[in-house]
Amino acid sequence: RLSDVLHAALAPWSRDLRQTLASYRARAGNVQVTSFTLLGGGGRLRGLAELLEDDLGATHVPFAGEPTSELEPAPDARFALALA
Repeated sequence: RLSDVLHAALAPWSRDLRQTLASYRARAGNVQVTSFTLLGGGGRLRGLAELLEDDLGATHVPFAGEPTSELEPAPDARFALALA
């Protein structure tokens, strides 16, 4: 688990993420986000995935590709907001 200090420091970021997802759901017709993937250095932070699972009510799915592989563009413009 994340330390209490780090958890408190990430609380505003987590709140902003929840608000962004709520906005996305409102615009996309109440689509539910059921999973997420952490990328970059922050994705290696021990306990972050669990914190976000609790805060977002979604499951963390580890990135299965190679660290240098290209990500495919979103097939639908609705996803652009979530990826921005």
